[in-house]
Amino acid sequence: MDPLDRTVTTETGRTIGYAHLIVTAGLENRYGDVPGLEAAMAEPSGVSSYTFELAAKASPALRDFRQGTVVFVQQPEPASAAGVAQKPMYLASDWWRALGRLDAIRVVFVSPESSPFRVPAISAELQRKIDEYGIETRFDSELVEVRPEEREIVIRHGSTVETIGYDLLHAAPPQSPPDWIASSGLTDAEDPHGFVDVDPETLRSRRFDDVWALGDAASVTTLRSGGAIRTQAKILTRNLMAVLDGGAPSDRYDGYTVCPITVSRRTVVFAEFDGLGRLAPTVPGWKTLFTERRLSYVFDRWILPWVYWNLILQGRG
Repeated sequence: MDPLDRTVTTETGRTIGYAHLIVTAGLENRYGDVPGLEAAMAEPSGVSSYTFELAAKASPALRDFRQGTVVFVQQPEPASAAGVAQKPMYLASDWWRALGRLDAIRVVFVSPESSPFRVPAISAELQRKIDEYGIETRFDSELVEVRPEEREIVIRHGSTVETIGYDLLHAAPPQSPPDWIASSGLTDAEDPHGFVDVDPETLRSRRFDDVWALGDAASVTTLRSGGAIRTQAKILTRNLMAVLDGGAPSDRYDGYTVCPITVSRRTVVFAEFDGLGRLAPTVPGWKTLFTERRLSYVFDRWILPWVYWNLILQGRG
């Protein structure tokens, strides 16, 4: 990519010029950044939710597990929907409890965060489910090594190092924007992660007026998830249209995102919040929409998929 020349070059070597460029590259999984993690994922005892193959392996592995230790690892920021590591943990725990096997299974949750979620009200709701299932937690902890042959992980909490044995490991990988973004000149030199440097409100590049970005690879201030992109796309579209008409970007993105977190096989915590971590429910007057509900599960399981395929992807939602 050459933003000075207004061109992008594809993998096939084709060079394409542009008047405006919208970058929606997302993040890339970095299993290799943690020693032993990639090898562990190749074993029957290693699963994840961030590739199709590993997710397909995760479902039967968790479903058929009956006793032993299961460790769930949430990846550090930057991350695409970091809570994805928690959903299978709650679903599996609920399943094991229904089978009468939960007492025979040690469930350990390792997270780099200091609590289950960054928004206090939502965090308290998730902590209640963690306590209900008897899940052990290792907050403020970083995964530093996996030893697949010994079925062990090594985590660091400050200056303390702990080794935890496992029978099944569900690990989310470290993530970062694609390397070509960092080499394109679109990033802030002081950004260690390599995001496209945009105004987080207008989604327009701070360096090039004809470059825009949204989604996980953009330097927005909110937690990254698919739920944020719908709002970002509307803001970016209106701002781009204003520029094409000779005006200036006037719409502002407040960091809104939504993370439906399945906490049992029939209930969901519907987390909606803005870039400042404030609750931002889209249903007027429903201030407790974030609490665990069966209705939220129905909405997330049946209604949202229809909206996604029939409205959002069609540009009508």
